[in-house]
Amino acid sequence: MATKGHEDRTAVGTGFLEPLLMAWDRGFDLHLIWGELGRESRSFCLELNEFWGVKSPDWMRGE
Repeated sequence: MATKGHEDRTAVGTGFLEPLLMAWDRGFDLHLIWGELGRESRSFCLELNEFWGVKSPDWMRGE
């Protein structure tokens, strides 16, 4: 996600981060690895949650 290339960001977002969030919906404990994701990846996940109408928990928002 750190690259500025739109195609690369889209591939990582839809090929890895989106399935990761869907796994979280099915019970995967995303909190365990959230801190390992880069800033851009976490931001992308938060934006996806907002787009889908999913309330992001406080630990995702850094609160």
